[in-house]
Amino acid sequence: MWGGWGIGGSSSSGNDMSGAYVATVHAPPKFPKPIRIYTCLHPDTFILHYQYTANMREKPILIVERKDNNLGKLTTKSLEEMKPMLKSVIDTTDAYGIIGIIRIPAGTFLVVITECKCVGRVNNSDVYTITDTAFLPLANHQVVIQDPIEKQNLEKGYSDIRKWLNGNSFYFSFDSDITSRLQSISPITHQQQHEGDSTRRQNFWSSADVRFFWNRHLLHYFIKQKLNDWILPIMKGYVEVNRTSVDGKTVDIAIVSRLSCLRAGTRFNARGVNDDGNVANFVESEQIVSCNGITTSFVILRGSVPIFWEQKMVRGKFRSALSRGKEATTPAFKAHFEDSMRFYGSQYIVNLLSPDKESEKPVIDGFVEQLNVLDHPNIKYLHFDFHQKVGKNGAKINQLASMLMSDLFADLLKAGVYVKESNQIVKHKQNGVFRVNCLDCLDRTNVCETAIARRALTLALQLCDVLDTSNRTNSMSSDVLDNSALEEIHKQMWANNGDAMSIAYTGTGALKSKLTRTGKLTLGGMMDDGMKSVMRTYQNMVRDDNKQDVIDYFLGNQNLTEEIEEESDWFVVQLRSRENEFTEYKPYTVYVGTYNIGGMAPNSENLGQWLGNINPSPSEPDVYVIGFQEVVSLNTKAVWNADEGNSQNWQKHIIGFISGKRKFVILRSYQLVGILITVFVPETEVGFYRDVQSERSKAGFAGIAGNKGAVSIRFNYHQSTFCFTCGHLAAGQQNYQERSQNYASIISSTQFRTTKGRAGILDHNFIFFFGDLNYRLNMEYDDIRRGISGEHWDSLFNSDQLRLEMDSKNAFVGFNEGAIAFPPTYRFDIGTNTYDTSEKRRKPAWCDRILFSAKEGVTQYNYRSTPLLSSDHKPVSAVFGVKVKTINKERQDAVVAELTKMMNASGFNEQKINEVLLVDFTDSPHPSLQSSFSSVDDAFDPEFAPIVHGVSVKSSPSPINLPPLPPKPSALPPPLPPKDTHLASVAPPLPRKPSVSGGSNNSSPHSSFNHVQNTPPALPSKPSPSSSTPFFDPFDSPSSFGSPPATHSFGNQASAPSFSNQGNSAPSLSFFDNLTPPPTHVPQPRNDFFTSNAPLPRSNAPVASQNSYFDPVPGMSSLSMSVPNDPFAIPTPQFTSQPNLSNDFFNNQQSFNSFGTSSFPPPMPSFQPQPFPQQQQQQQQQYQQQQNPVDPFASLLNQPPPSSNPSTNFFG
Repeated sequence: MWGGWGIGGSSSSGNDMSGAYVATVHAPPKFPKPIRIYTCLHPDTFILHYQYTANMREKPILIVERKDNNLGKLTTKSLEEMKPMLKSVIDTTDAYGIIGIIRIPAGTFLVVITECKCVGRVNNSDVYTITDTAFLPLANHQVVIQDPIEKQNLEKGYSDIRKWLNGNSFYFSFDSDITSRLQSISPITHQQQHEGDSTRRQNFWSSADVRFFWNRHLLHYFIKQKLNDWILPIMKGYVEVNRTSVDGKTVDIAIVSRLSCLRAGTRFNARGVNDDGNVANFVESEQIVSCNGITTSFVILRGSVPIFWEQKMVRGKFRSALSRGKEATTPAFKAHFEDSMRFYGSQYIVNLLSPDKESEKPVIDGFVEQLNVLDHPNIKYLHFDFHQKVGKNGAKINQLASMLMSDLFADLLKAGVYVKESNQIVKHKQNGVFRVNCLDCLDRTNVCETAIARRALTLALQLCDVLDTSNRTNSMSSDVLDNSALEEIHKQMWANNGDAMSIAYTGTGALKSKLTRTGKLTLGGMMDDGMKSVMRTYQNMVRDDNKQDVIDYFLGNQNLTEEIEEESDWFVVQLRSRENEFTEYKPYTVYVGTYNIGGMAPNSENLGQWLGNINPSPSEPDVYVIGFQEVVSLNTKAVWNADEGNSQNWQKHIIGFISGKRKFVILRSYQLVGILITVFVPETEVGFYRDVQSERSKAGFAGIAGNKGAVSIRFNYHQSTFCFTCGHLAAGQQNYQERSQNYASIISSTQFRTTKGRAGILDHNFIFFFGDLNYRLNMEYDDIRRGISGEHWDSLFNSDQLRLEMDSKNAFVGFNEGAIAFPPTYRFDIGTNTYDTSEKRRKPAWCDRILFSAKEGVTQYNYRSTPLLSSDHKPVSAVFGVKVKTINKERQDAVVAELTKMMNASGFNEQKINEVLLVDFTDSPHPSLQSSFSSVDDAFDPEFAPIVHGVSVKSSPSPINLPPLPPKPSALPPPLPPKDTHLASVAPPLPRKPSVSGGSNNSSPHSSFNHVQNTPPALPSKPSPSSSTPFFDPFDSPSSFGSPPATHSFGNQASAPSFSNQGNSAPSLSFFDNLTPPPTHVPQPRNDFFTSNAPLPRSNAPVASQNSYFDPVPGMSSLSMSVPNDPFAIPTPQFTSQPNLSNDFFNNQQSFNSFGTSSFPPPMPSFQPQPFPQQQQQQQQQYQQQQNPVDPFASLLNQPPPSSNPSTNFFG
């Protein structure tokens, strides 16, 4: 009775099936489209009107306001109130239903169903598949487009989503909830046929299973205002209904497969489990049999192995690998099965993977390992190696059902089927469920599901008194249905179902579908499978990213600015104004280490010198992030094999050193040839890390090879986001421009698919970029050696290529680096602390670096190198202190309760409160565990939503112009000692004694030039042993190169001790007479290091939006989501009732410490973020204006709660 008239009660087939619970119908609906949509100007609205009412109840007319090129108010009016508005109608559209309101880069659109096809009757209601849709723009300038070319360009903006929707894979019913299996539908639903239509409709959609309610996000505005007449859930999956007879009795059989939207995606973009326990390609398939007034339902599940795993291309083949450690996987694994057992009861797992396959064995091992940890009595596991069982070339395929059911028949009887009689009395419930999986959960899975469902069919007909019950106790390897018409129909239906599920996940039909249809493995079937494999690979590698974007936009996983209705604004503003009452900041210590190990395996060398030297950090690290370069030797064989054995050995070695008071485990590890990054966290904290993602970027051989490049890991920890990137950039003394281009390419090409949409490296609260960056020193070899001998780090640092590139804003804009007070880390003779003594005399350089960028306060406790001897590099480490934002749930609940009392009880509900709260990730309940009102956010609110305003575009970086290299000095410094008197054997040098004069012309610690006199500072002479300056030998330190720098801070952190030299006096350091003359190019001082007491200039970096989770960096390309014209899916052979996807972030008003130095080592200076290039100022101003508009809700702070009348609610 949806829409006020009997749609579901009318049959659209030639036969009278109005009384059938399940019936076959294949025809368009034989009734006019119930909804008419008027496009009006002045006022700018859409008027949605039901054209027909059979129960004489006048339906409220829905007015959708178009405001500022977006959605305005949603109001209801009577027919009389609507009539004056019809004078400005410019167009009309008739529709069967409303899918919802979608926001995509092309604009905001009202999406409606314009064509559909009835596929049969299920649960006494017709089920329809969507065959065509219309996108009605809410932007006024798009509404009035008349030019054909402009209209065509507008259609291209949504063509991919429209093709995806029109692919015969979305289903709906006017009168029944098809998102829920029969057993979960409350009997009261069947008693509401004669209740008021609006009441029945509310009960209908509100009971929908959120796992399969695909357009819930698009309908969230309608749901908020309880516009029940306009809410129509749609489900993605497959529905087929057939009718036949057995022994003269009519039997109706249906398959309803429901694909979950909680971890939706394409094959290589959605694998395994997420933090909430939802798995990829999760399908609930329900086989319904109806006969003699009795209806049975049997549910079987398929879903990706519920651990964190992925597939990556290695040597031309996809190899499976676990992406999180065992301890980090357990919480999500446990959540998955707890959810599943709550929904379905006991779990009977059938794992079809083969341990003999290199691509499948890691997944099997991880699966079994987690099952052993869980050790739940209601979970039974069967490993059924499909390929081994069927034999070579499928020789034993005909025995598959017998072999499978001999193991599973007793479990089938125990699980049972759901049985309901015509009087709605439930005789039996299904108490358990089979969960079948292979790697993709497509081909092998569908064959085995078919075999299980075939025996469940016999059991159902026995319960319907169609078949004799005498063979209930045997293995059911054969029965009277063998070779019958019903069995043939059953095979075809399940083969069609397999093809439909495969198209949804991979874009092609299922492999082995011929086997499912015929029960034989033929040459033709093998050739068909080969062709599909090729097509599937092309589809997955070329088109799946665009298809994933479509899915993310549809489900609200891509973030675009949304308007908020007035009632929401009041609550959001009030809650935000009191945010300090329930938010807290937790100290978090980060250890970052980088080491180019040159392919060496771990040895007896004490890593504790490197990993354990964290002074003066006040606390032990909460996370260790270790990056290795050349973890495999960079020769052709090692690069080709990409062996990860050495990586695992180093990881175990590191865990042994860092696990002391707390046990550390691997959260995530990722490798690109020789580049490895690993995140280690305390085992007790793994549950607080969410949305852990990794990406890689190749930079070798113009981006083709992975010998150079970067690997990145990002995660959420409480309310803060972190990104760590370990890089290995181009080598060579003169290749500084190429290194900067590598950096630009890594930044632009690294895009994470997070639960809140795409995010780049720069779109995080805390960013760390480290590794063998390979930047060299623009000095002669002898000059560098003399500088090292005298420990003149500042003078050496003046010629550092990375410093010059940062000063010129050619690379690492917005990044900061701690003051370097240790010798260059490259290049040493292996096994010694002696720089290169070979004929090549490679110049020492600070190749190994750690840089950081942050929106919020960061304290860097140290920055040092450690004299390990295994490689020609020395490892470098840095320890940082940050504060992460957390939510105190008890305090938050108290504020929410107080605000709720101020609201009208009938105008605000718990659902809306849950939507606008800043909820701690770790305390968020699993969506699948909640009711339809609170399980999944109806939509994110922009005041709190993590929003990505822009995304880097994968394009080649612009050419980078580096300042000219310093000219060759006209006079060389005094020669070094003879070769046999090497640096390592001469008397240890004394440390430099920095100037402590208090004048205003103090130069930057990183500047070797006096910018007032434009003359270079002298390299200091060594003080006498009686000097008060402590004696220091960088190579004699048992723990590190250089003494630990004093603690420094910036941002909102507590200030470190001031090192101002007020009242102090000390002689300036002397000059060498034969110092190398200054180069022509005088680099400007870095503006993030100051020694004067004058006020520091304010950074011109963009203001970090208080309300945004991710903020882009101006100068990066804005989001440009190109939508290709070609379809998503490759055309596949047609089959009966087969769905066909044929078209398929500082302006953090920081306080800085100015300082002078009176002792060595110098204190670490306070940091100010790097400003953006001058040419970007205009763009930045525009960006700030866009991100800091006048707050339209400020006046709401002191206003009373708004009225709860739905007609007064508005958006924007």
